[in-house]
Amino acid sequence: MSRHIAPGYCVVEQPGTLDFQATMLFRDCHSPAARLFMQNNADTPWLKPGQICR
Repeated sequence: MSRHIAPGYCVVEQPGTLDFQATMLFRDCHSPAARLFMQNNADTPWLKPGQICR
């Protein structure tokens, strides 16, 4: 089954790396949604509270 994932936005609650944020959001860093999140935010290696991710 094919799924289409549309990117959204999230506001960071805890400081940390992009990997940490993906784990907090998706629990499975290998899911299609987590991979899209990592790809969309690849230019931001460290995120701070209040920062918006796509």
